[in-house]
Amino acid sequence: KGDILTACKKIRGAAGGAKKRILFAPVRSRRDIASVLKGVEHSGCTRTVLGAGNWNYPDLLISHGHALTVYFEADVAPDSSSLEIKALRASLGLGSREPVPAEVLFGYDAMSLTLSLLADGPVTRGEARLLLRNVYHGLRAPVNLSEGRINCALNVLRYRDGSVQQLESFHAK
Repeated sequence: KGDILTACKKIRGAAGGAKKRILFAPVRSRRDIASVLKGVEHSGCTRTVLGAGNWNYPDLLISHGHALTVYFEADVAPDSSSLEIKALRASLGLGSREPVPAEVLFGYDAMSLTLSLLADGPVTRGEARLLLRNVYHGLRAPVNLSEGRINCALNVLRYRDGSVQQLESFHAK
């Protein structure tokens, strides 16, 4: 927390002859992300922001970060080119560049997993548990269903020139 203009003045002063100035912004809420983007845009201290946590809010990035490059991580990074995502987006009446809300993806994945289990014919909860794979690859994110049940997915994304692009994806095994 703090004043973004003061932070940007420190970046300018500390960077000296540096060719690349990067602001690391360890904030996560929509409100804080918007404040950082507005402050950086207003101050002009940098054109590159490293966001901590899920900054995957294309509307905020487009509104306040149009001239910026923003790198961030997210556990949710659906493949927007997949036919399943395109069909879901169309059924929700969303445009091709509008993201499917994370809550909708969570519900969709939960029902897809449930229906796939029922199709395999388990009668009891115990039988269903035996059919669960180690990792369920949902549209929202992979879900680790192994005994420890720790969901470990990390996607590195970049916002630039009006769009979010997935750069890399890591999944715990």
